[in-house]
This record gives sequence, C-alpha cells and structure tokens, in this order.
Amino acid sequence: MKKDDGHIDFEELVSDLPIDITVDPDGEFITKFYSKTQGIRAIGSTSLNLCYVAAGSADGSWEFDTYPWDIAAGVLIIRESGGSVSTPDGTEFKLDIDNRDELKPLLSTNGNILSSILDTL
Repeated sequence: MKKDDGHIDFEELVSDLPIDITVDPDGEFITKFYSKTQGIRAIGSTSLNLCYVAAGSADGSWEFDTYPWDIAAGVLIIRESGGSVSTPDGTEFKLDIDNRDELKPLLSTNGNILSSILDTL
C-alpha cells in the first residue's frame, strides 16, 4: 500500500526462489521490490504463498515457475477471496492442465495493488 512518505508501497510480498535460476538470474524482482516493502519472504510453498495473499497476510506474491498442480487450489482460493491472479504482464492467469510440464510465472495480489505492482515491474 502507498504511504504518505512514498517509501513503502507494499507491506509484505512473498515469493519462492525459481527452480530454474535463469528465470531471474540478476535478482530483478528483489531489486525492484525490496526497498518498497517491509519485507519479501520466501516461505517455501507456492500454495501457502497464495493462501497468505488470499487471507490478507501478504499483499502479493510473485512466483517465477509454477506447475499447475502446485497452484490450482491457491488460484481458486485467491479468486474466491476477491484477489487477482495474472501473468507478469497483467493478463489473466489461466491454468493449462494439458501442458503439465511447462513452468509458468504468475503474479497474485489482494486485488488492490495489482496496478502498483505492474507499474513497478
């Protein structure tokens, strides 16, 4: 969330390290967001990250490489809670169960900060 002093835009973001280090080799995500948050946490479970966003314990989550079976329930939970799940360019994220071996990035938010995160990206 934006603060009056402009220093912190988001309370807390969660993310997991990518399986394929070439996805974010320079740490671009952390570089862009670290100074704008009170913290970026790596919890170790993509499903749990999505549930934290849905419950309001985190403002958003950036996942670099997800398999459908790791995120299907979390995507539903976020959407049912009023949050949003998109691709990094802002288009709606769609589960592709027919292409199970393809890793996909996703961005999830509490619904209020999607445009701010996309602007920062």
